[in-house]
Amino acid sequence: LAQEVHLSVRALQEGFKRETGLPPIAHLRQVRLRHVRKQLLLAHRHATTVRAIATRFGFIHMGHFAATYRQTFGETPSTSLDREPF
Repeated sequence: LAQEVHLSVRALQEGFKRETGLPPIAHLRQVRLRHVRKQLLLAHRHATTVRAIATRFGFIHMGHFAATYRQTFGETPSTSLDREPF
């Protein structure tokens, strides 16, 4: 991406952080977490698992994923999945 916009990788990272408040990877992680949360809240407990949804969005290490999810949303992924779908 940096090559496409004729910037150094560092300049692209700094500009991204200045505009969004997060480095590109952290921003991408937040976007992926929001997608997981949306899917967990829409899913039926008997039809899927937290692991199935998390891995669909690139989360491989479930322990790290669960801790990050809880820190971000204030509840465990399982709690989100257990909620009644919208």
